[in-house]
Amino acid sequence: MSDKAKNMVTRGLSGTVYIAVVVFCATHSIFTLAGMLFVFQTIATREYKKLTSTLGFPVHYGALMLATTALHGAALALVLNDVFLSKLLLAVSLMVVFGAFIFEIFYPKKSAIVNLSHFVLGYIYVGVPFALTLFVSNLDDTFSTFRVLGIFIIIWTFDTFAYVAGNLFGKRKLAPNVSPGKTIEGLIGGAIASVVAGALLYSYDSGFSMYHWMGLAILLAVTATLGDLFESRLKREAKVKDSGSFMPGHGGLLDRLDSFLFSMPFVYFYFIAIQYFSQ
Repeated sequence: MSDKAKNMVTRGLSGTVYIAVVVFCATHSIFTLAGMLFVFQTIATREYKKLTSTLGFPVHYGALMLATTALHGAALALVLNDVFLSKLLLAVSLMVVFGAFIFEIFYPKKSAIVNLSHFVLGYIYVGVPFALTLFVSNLDDTFSTFRVLGIFIIIWTFDTFAYVAGNLFGKRKLAPNVSPGKTIEGLIGGAIASVVAGALLYSYDSGFSMYHWMGLAILLAVTATLGDLFESRLKREAKVKDSGSFMPGHGGLLDRLDSFLFSMPFVYFYFIAIQYFSQ
């Protein structure tokens, strides 16, 4: 078997395992979802730390993990209606963030602005989206067994058909200085496929209308592309091809979750807006 064939098999197997884990954990219970997101967060934070290390300003992994874990716990506690614990963990999370500021006062290393920028970026980029995912799964104070999985499916659909359409019809570069392989034709092809997927997914989660799901698909086509480009920008600056090697044949977990992480703040706002205007 050639190296290319071996890589394809490895890529297929690791991708299958990844999809199986997401499908099970996202649909079983709020605890399996929270557990999966915590594992993802731990790995993604480690990969983010490696990216910052290549720039000569490594973020403090332990402090960032503590801050994001406390934030994750605060979100889960609020979903479980333990308001006091949620407030306590949120306070802990913010104290750790400001503790990083204090650290720079007494242990200055290189640029405090750059160090803290990397830390806060990691907190927002890696920590906040996972916390918002828990809120999205429980918008009606009842765990949705499909909503988060539906978001993953739309993103997977977009990525797949954007790649296919880009290879078949791609001519006009979308952001050549950041990701030369991305094309406008790929974006359009992926967006069309995503809207179709959104319309089909409606039957599995009738809490929102078909048009709401189709609107979500359009939103995700845009934010997923921006998320991919943003992580490409980070990797280009760090001069690395992949964020890590967690998923054989795919690269790092951040490479697989870049679209998801960037999209979740917009998705959360979208669902909250729907709820507000539907009252």
